[in-house]
Amino acid sequence: MRRPILWIVLLTLVAGTTPAQTEKPVEIYLATGAAYPTNDFNLQYNYGFNGSVGVGLRIANSLRVVPKAEIQTFSIDPNYFVDTVSGGNYTAIMTGADLRWFSDLHKWWFDPILLVGGGLAFARVSTLTVGEITYYSHNETKLYFNIGAGVDIRMTPKISAFITGRYVRISTGGTKTEFFPVSVGMRF
Repeated sequence: MRRPILWIVLLTLVAGTTPAQTEKPVEIYLATGAAYPTNDFNLQYNYGFNGSVGVGLRIANSLRVVPKAEIQTFSIDPNYFVDTVSGGNYTAIMTGADLRWFSDLHKWWFDPILLVGGGLAFARVSTLTVGEITYYSHNETKLYFNIGAGVDIRMTPKISAFITGRYVRISTGGTKTEFFPVSVGMRF
């Protein structure tokens, strides 16, 4: 007699808690886009490209922590120099985490996104040759900070596309390393 009652209680608890669980506690993020340098960084470098991958961990209904890895690349602006130029490209491999807030608008086909995050950036400038003078490559690992906003567009109940714009600042010595990456990606 106790065994059937125990099964009924157990099934009731499982059935009662299932709707309260989040549908997708883990999500995958893939994105690519362009990056636009600002301030002093804009004087030396042209616009760049980026790519990123992240894993979203739902901590509340509209809040996610997204550990991520991304790469940002920029080519040197030859117009900055009087002589012929080769090399000097800037690459930053960044690892960190974002806190993403989604406003879940059930009746709309899109949701606004706000994000803030940071981490470590491994920044490298390749060997630069200006005329007859060669500046050898150098690299540094520094902290970075980013803040941004965007739109999450529902495509299916489990898959959505997103567009985000961010302000990123890498704490490098000398020239300010600031840029605005605009990314388009998928969340599933």
